[in-house]
Amino acid sequence: MKRTQLARNKKKIVEAPPRGPLILSLETATAVSSVALFEGGQLLAVQDVYTNKLHAKLITVLIDQILTNLDLSPKDLAGVVVSQGPGSYTGLRVGV
Repeated sequence: MKRTQLARNKKKIVEAPPRGPLILSLETATAVSSVALFEGGQLLAVQDVYTNKLHAKLITVLIDQILTNLDLSPKDLAGVVVSQGPGSYTGLRVGV
């Protein structure tokens, strides 16, 4: 992930300090398809779609949108977490 900032008193670009691991969070157990990205416990982005039974079609699109918008790739992620329900068994399997 590219994180840079311009030092105010110097005209050079320095690397911003890391804030924590990037964790992708998936919710597919309910009528909401949701993808969120956290860095060190801070929410960076979220995409929610309120549709029923379209998780399998939407989840990869939502993941791609978040990663693309933040100039990230799957390799930048430290982990992925999935909701455990309660909800539909099929929806839970989509998340996993």
